Amino acid sequence: MRQTIKFLLLAFLTSCSSNNDNVHIKPISHKKSNTISHLQKIANHRATNSVLMLLPMSGNNKAIGEGIANAAMLADKQTDTEFYIIDTAEHVDTFRLYERFKGKNLKAVIGPVFYQEAQKYGALFQNVPILSLSNNLKINNGHIIACGVSPQNEIHKLMTFAKSRNMSGILAILPETTFGDLILSSLKNESTDDELEVVRYSEISKEDATRFARTSGKQIIFVIEPILITSKLKNANVFTLSSIALSNTTAWNDAIFAFSDNERQTLFATEYKANFGRKPNTIDIVAYDLVNAISESLRENISLFDTDFEGCLGTFSVNKKNGLERNFKILTIRDSDISEYSDERP
Repeated sequence: MRQTIKFLLLAFLTSCSSNNDNVHIKPISHKKSNTISHLQKIANHRATNSVLMLLPMSGNNKAIGEGIANAAMLADKQTDTEFYIIDTAEHVDTFRLYERFKGKNLKAVIGPVFYQEAQKYGALFQNVPILSLSNNLKINNGHIIACGVSPQNEIHKLMTFAKSRNMSGILAILPETTFGDLILSSLKNESTDDELEVVRYSEISKEDATRFARTSGKQIIFVIEPILITSKLKNANVFTLSSIALSNTTAWNDAIFAFSDNERQTLFATEYKANFGRKPNTIDIVAYDLVNAISESLRENISLFDTDFEGCLGTFSVNKKNGLERNFKILTIRDSDISEYSDERP
């Protein structure tokens, strides 16, 4: 089947007084890709379906938007669908945006990236699933779905794993920050008061943090900063979040986290780096999986909801009640190498 997908960047006119209703359309430019030549060849194709991506393509968060767009460019293109990109960093005339896509058989919206923007676009496209790239679960309402990798999802998976291995007691050593508050709230939802002990800090030394961990008698030590001397914790398991552990594998030796490490992810990461000069971030991988899932649902004529899709972050499904659910694995780091967790330590 021929490739009939195209990515277009729509810059909407910001002047409300203008009578010129033309919309400037141009392809996204990538220095290390031959995407432009491909897009120019198919620019006049009239596709059956369309998907809208809401990304920051300028301003302070331009790099985030471009990274996501790059990932989408590499995703499955074997479906009769046009993918359009709207720059959310620009002023967007929402009425004209709605009018522009009203007759384009819009199947889904991917984005926006940030939680604060989700409700605005959700109100605009009320009959289309909004697959937000935010990881804030507060936006889940059956219409808007938080598709980012959320701390709550990871912590739930980790605590379920811990219970299955009869690991008892949790010591959370967390900074006195808003993010630390979020992690603590999630841990409280997954444990009882008797199980959970908490240490909060503004500053703490590795020696003090390790001493707290050793003397607590808890088998699970949850941290989000590399403040432990793990070689001194023979009877405890260090839990953290995937984004933190993967940001510096050397600093997180022996840490346990919930994520997915599969061949799809390895192949995508290799292709991404070859085209764009860096490894993909987690949000890039999320976008890549979403574009593939939408393409598969349209190609196979299956529902986007309650269907298991295979992705770089493992098997996942979009559920109107629970949001996006991922079947993460429990991984660990040994000498900077990532592997599936084993009870047998070296």
